[in-house]
Parts: sequence; C-alpha cells; structure tokens
Amino acid sequence: MSLINQALKLEQQKRQGANTPQAPMVAQFAHRRQNSNLAVLLIGFTGMGMLLAASVTAIFYFGNGFLEQGNQDLARSEAPAQTSLASAPAPSPSAPAEQEDPRESILTSLTQEELSTVQQMLAEREKRSASESTAPATAAPETQEQPPADTQAKLSTISQIQDIVDAYSIQGIRKAGKDTRVFLNGKIRRIGDVIDLEHDLRLVGFTETDLVFRTADGRNYKKAL
Repeated sequence: MSLINQALKLEQQKRQGANTPQAPMVAQFAHRRQNSNLAVLLIGFTGMGMLLAASVTAIFYFGNGFLEQGNQDLARSEAPAQTSLASAPAPSPSAPAEQEDPRESILTSLTQEELSTVQQMLAEREKRSASESTAPATAAPETQEQPPADTQAKLSTISQIQDIVDAYSIQGIRKAGKDTRVFLNGKIRRIGDVIDLEHDLRLVGFTETDLVFRTADGRNYKKAL
C-alpha cells in the first residue's frame, strides 16, 4: 500500500508542477533560445543559398571554357584538311591525241625511186648486223709457257722431300741448345743428324713452332711441332 501511495503522490506533484506558471527568468530564457534557433536556421539557409549560387556560377564558367576549347580544337582539325584540299594539284588537262610519227610523214613525201633506195639501204644494214651477230668470235690462242724439264724435275723433288718431312712423327723433344734431342719416328735424333740419306736431309734446328730440316742444296723444310 505504501508503494501505491508514493506513486499517487508523485503523479499529483507532477500535475501540480505542470499547472503552476513558469518563473519570468525561465520564460525569458526560453524566448531567447527560440530566437537563437531561428537565427541559426536563417544563417544555415543563407549559407546553403550562397554555396548553391557559387556552384552554378562555377559550372557555367567552366562549361563555357570547355565549349570554347572544343570549338578551337575543331577549328584546328578542320584547318589542315582545308589546306590539303587547297594544295592539291589541279587535274591536268587531257593529253592531246597521239601525234603522227614523223618518219611516216617523211616516207610518204619521198618518190617511188627514193623510197626503193631507202628500203634497199635498210635491208643491207639488217643483213650486215645479222652477219656480225652470227659470226663466231675467234678467241686468240692462249700461249702457255711450259717450264723447262730440269725445273719440273726440281719442283717434283722439292714436293717429294716436303711430303717426307710432313710424314715424320714427333714423339717428343728435349730442347737444350746444340744438345737438343728429338724423338722422331721412334728414334732419338740430334741436331746435325742425317734423317734421309737418299736426299741428304739433315735436322739443323728448331723454332718455337717447327723443326727445321735442310738438304745439300741449302733448301729448308719445316715440320710443325
């Protein structure tokens, strides 16, 4: 019961507070608050209007600039086309009809006797050119000088000795100046030894890349190491 009584009292107090007149200060504060809210609303609407006007102005300004730029680009693109059309060469007039061959006019102006003479000269010229073209060309005989027999024999001997030298097999070499020894065809040879008795071929020295042989006539032959 006490809880119900307390609830009834609270409800009665609320009703009394709602029916009682407000104090002057409270009413004045509420009026000022209402006026400030109206001012804020006015300022907000004014700002929105200015922003909208600025947006419309910017769109109009930049839109005109874009259209002007597009017109300029279009004018530039049309200018080269007009220039190329203006610079195109005019079609040349139709070529005149083929002129008459002057040789035919000359032949028609000749008499019968002169014409026969000209034809005879032309026939002789054709025969002469045909005979020159069909005549076999006579080539001058080639004169080849044959070397003497002793020279041929000497060249044959040189080639034969070089073949012998090329056929040698070198198994090793010990370089020691005059005491150099060469393992040649399975035998140890020294500088100055006769390698081939038939041709009097001697081992006379060596280089960085070759063995050097010499015959009695002073001709040298080389064998690569």
